[in-house]
Amino acid sequence: MKFLNSSRSSPAVKIVPHLIDTDCSSVITDIFTKFSTGVVSKNEISKELKRRKVKNYKGKILAFSQQTLDNILNNIYYTSYLKAEDGRIIKGQHEVLLT
Repeated sequence: MKFLNSSRSSPAVKIVPHLIDTDCSSVITDIFTKFSTGVVSKNEISKELKRRKVKNYKGKILAFSQQTLDNILNNIYYTSYLKAEDGRIIKGQHEVLLT
């Protein structure tokens, strides 16, 4: 995902809003959709994404290992939350990718 700094961040909380990389956002949504069915394994998703040769915003082909998929599936960022520097979970100012 492409992360861009925004000047809207509050000085009290050091969280910088991000913009979503539209090229990769559909892949992230697809990962959650397929895995949530319980029919497709992380291994199968990983193999499919490797075959598709998904690229990031810089044109680099992304490697979707099972560990990468674990990180994506457990990342609260995609549900519009962030972890603050003090460990608190807070509502982010970025666009929600998953609902």
